Amino acid sequence: MAKHNNRLTVIVVPQTSKRSFSFTLAPAWLALFVILVAGLSGGVWYYMNQAQSLRTELTKLEEVEELRKTNRLQQAQIEEMQGKAQQVQARLAELELLEQQVRQLTGQGTDTTSRSGDQSLSNGGRGGPQDSPTRQENLPTLSALLPDEVRSYVLGRRDTLALDLKTGRGPAPNSRTLEIARKTNQALSDQLLSLDQSAEKLSQSKEDIIGQLEYLAHRPIGIPISGARITDRFGTRWSPFGWGRQEHNGIDFAQDYWTPIVATGAGVVTHAGWKSGGYGYAVMIDHGYGLVTLYAHMVDWNVKVGDTVSRGDVIGWVGNTGLSTGPHLHYEVHLEGVPVDPVDYLN
Repeated sequence: MAKHNNRLTVIVVPQTSKRSFSFTLAPAWLALFVILVAGLSGGVWYYMNQAQSLRTELTKLEEVEELRKTNRLQQAQIEEMQGKAQQVQARLAELELLEQQVRQLTGQGTDTTSRSGDQSLSNGGRGGPQDSPTRQENLPTLSALLPDEVRSYVLGRRDTLALDLKTGRGPAPNSRTLEIARKTNQALSDQLLSLDQSAEKLSQSKEDIIGQLEYLAHRPIGIPISGARITDRFGTRWSPFGWGRQEHNGIDFAQDYWTPIVATGAGVVTHAGWKSGGYGYAVMIDHGYGLVTLYAHMVDWNVKVGDTVSRGDVIGWVGNTGLSTGPHLHYEVHLEGVPVDPVDYLN
């Protein structure tokens, strides 16, 4: 560049073989040119700074939104976990109650107090009241099923998960808590399925035991008269009236007049009064399960048709009515309408 008469001459020399050229600028134009270049540079710098700030703000907004999304997911997982935990707690209480009932039905041990607080079976029943409540050791506890990171939100009173995580009070980082919550929810779902299956099995066992106890309560068992001796057994015998050989469908128990006769099992009275065929005054009891008992030659009876009786109830007294050679009880057991040997039912 060469300066001449307060003017500035600019010579441009290309790198190629083209000819160079020049132009002249007045000082005012040069100043304007410098101002324009500085302005453009400042504008570009300002724009770049603003763009960087905007990118930073967007990044922060994305991080905040991601945190909020994670917190919402975590809160949803925790709420789902709390619901499942309540179901698990209910199943555990149901299982414990079922175990208590099964143990009571089978006469094993004394009553225990349920974790659910239901003490409807804690007094009375077999074994009397429970002085030192215990629980079934083979049943898990809800606390043992929950990891430390989420236990306080499920079992405790802390329900501000999002705030805890935002202020850094949470028991674990966001991603860790969310991962644990999801895994715990799955574990609780699996546990619920397992508890449901256990409850179903226990319920079935309880029903089976109740059915067995019901059957045993109705099945004829024992001797219907105390202090008696057997004078005739079941089967073919010589007739005491000289009528030759005959079938004897029961057992004869010799005993004094007015000795009480008791039912040998629970059932419904289907006959009470005179019975033809040489039985005299007799009582018949339908025990269900195809079993019927007959008590004959009574002097009097203590029940009427339709009465429900239990094992040990007095139903009449020894007599000598009908075809009888002396005071005694003739006792029969019928299975599906066919007389069977009562000896099989005496023990």
